[in-house]
Amino acid sequence: MTGEREEKYLVFSLGGQDFAADITVIKEIRAGDRVAAIPESPDYLLGLMDLRGKVIPLVDLRRRLRVTPTQDGGVVIVVELPGQLVGLVVDRVVEVLSLPPAAWEAAPALISGPARRFVAGVADLQGRLIVLLDLARVLTGEEVAALEDLAEAFAS
Repeated sequence: MTGEREEKYLVFSLGGQDFAADITVIKEIRAGDRVAAIPESPDYLLGLMDLRGKVIPLVDLRRRLRVTPTQDGGVVIVVELPGQLVGLVVDRVVEVLSLPPAAWEAAPALISGPARRFVAGVADLQGRLIVLLDLARVLTGEEVAALEDLAEAFAS
């Protein structure tokens, strides 16, 4: 791995497990924002939040991935998905990690169903397993479009 260019990843915790995402999609990290709940919305959609005058949807990534949170509340990671800024709630931010792309192994074949869409790989760092997520694929295109419509409706 000597001489191989390293890339940066944001490592965060969901249900006691470490996950990572390419840092280039992360716009900022926030805590303690007020949320406007949306009645009869999917259970993973916590509502809408104000991001410096822009209304964005807030998704509980723990619920979306069906991971039991280790704590209430959490930290909001604002990410840029194709066509939409979205706040994702995670248990906590762990670190920014620099790794060469070769450190990631392909997602195991046992991962199937919807998870296969967004699990991009796994890294074993001296016994510490980190799952790499493709955050742009955690929500389907239809879900992102629906969130965009929702945010626009409330911004008007």
